[in-house]
Amino acid sequence: TANNEFSSAQADSCIAKGASKCIAYFNPLGLVSSFEKRLGGKLFFHVQYVYTDGRLAQQRVVNSDGQENVFTY
Repeated sequence: TANNEFSSAQADSCIAKGASKCIAYFNPLGLVSSFEKRLGGKLFFHVQYVYTDGRLAQQRVVNSDGQENVFTY
């Protein structure tokens, strides 16, 4: 499309061919609140971001095995 956006059908076609899918969610301030990557239709990793006064304070990463790592800044 004009904005280089994929339709759902185009995305599903790419995923069926083995492409990964990345999904980002944003908070009301426009900062990324979470991000996940899916590969082969399964969760590859998920990241949750925590902000304090608009600055990144913590990052939680969960991999496909369910292992969680927490990074505090």
